[in-house]
Amino acid sequence: MIGQWSTACTLTAPGGALSADQNTYHGMLEVQLEEGHRMTNILLTGPPGVGKSTALRRVVEQLGIHRADGFFSEEIRERGTRVGFGITTLTGVRGLLAHVSGVRGPTVGKYSVNLADIETIAVPSMKRARLSGKTIVVDEIARMELCSPRFVEEVSECLGTGRVLGTIQMRRDPFLDSVRRRPDVELIEVTHINRECVPVEVLRRMGNLTR
Repeated sequence: MIGQWSTACTLTAPGGALSADQNTYHGMLEVQLEEGHRMTNILLTGPPGVGKSTALRRVVEQLGIHRADGFFSEEIRERGTRVGFGITTLTGVRGLLAHVSGVRGPTVGKYSVNLADIETIAVPSMKRARLSGKTIVVDEIARMELCSPRFVEEVSECLGTGRVLGTIQMRRDPFLDSVRRRPDVELIEVTHINRECVPVEVLRRMGNLTR
């Protein structure tokens, strides 16, 4: 069943820290809901550059490090040109996800994937969150990260036993498709219209906001 969120997004976080009073928002937020199941994982999806990671960061800022752990990915640019992607955990540990040069590993497009940092930085941060009962932040479940069997295994474990808050690539892929079909996964598509409202709605669904 596809649910619709058509509110004008007039929710405000406790203390006014995050306001999404968006009078210009007239779009519909489509959320994939499976009737009869309790949603335990929330994944943001959408085209590249639409603002998935930004929305996720805003949610995590409200949760705080005492309630969440995991990792973010970010672009690495040199002279305005994207040359790779980095990893940063919520505890501040940094690593390299992929780069156009100087990395040996599987290739995705023009980038070579750094399996070592995925498996020694990203995966342990997810496992740490899962074992401690924190919200597991995963940015993102995508083609590069899926080059690591350990990452795939930990994502499956986290989705089944914890609460994942993350982003997922839109592309078709057997594993990505299986994640999207899970009855315990709630998909929220981020668009240019609704992206300012998404963080507030995610927090509301997680029980951190009141109407």
